[in-house]
Amino acid sequence: MQGIPNYGTIDVATDITETKYPDGLIIYPNPSDGIFNIKLNIPGDQKISMQIFDLYGKLIYQEFFPDLPSSDFEFRWNGTDQNDNLSPQGIYLLRIQSGNSEYIRKLILLRN
Repeated sequence: MQGIPNYGTIDVATDITETKYPDGLIIYPNPSDGIFNIKLNIPGDQKISMQIFDLYGKLIYQEFFPDLPSSDFEFRWNGTDQNDNLSPQGIYLLRIQSGNSEYIRKLILLRN
C-alpha cells in the first residue's frame, strides 16, 4: 500500500499585510481581491518595465515608465488585463526591470 507522496511544503498566506522583500520591493496586499500596491525605490534616472504574466506565460498587462527620477516608484495594478478586462482569480507573476536589476514576484488574485 502506497502513502501520499511528499512533494515538499506549500507557503500559505494567513493574513494580508505589506510584504517587503530584502531588495526593497514592496507589494501589498498580497493576496488581494483586486488592487495590488507595488513600490520600489529606484536609485537614479532609470526606465522601468513592468509586466504581469499568468502561469501559462501569457502576458496579461505591461507598462513602461521612461526616465523616472530617483525616488520611490509606485504603481497600482487593479487586476485587469491590457484591455481593462477583469483577470480571473489565480496566481500571476510580476516582473519589473529597472536598469540592470530584475525583480520577479508572485501575485495572488482572489475574486469574491
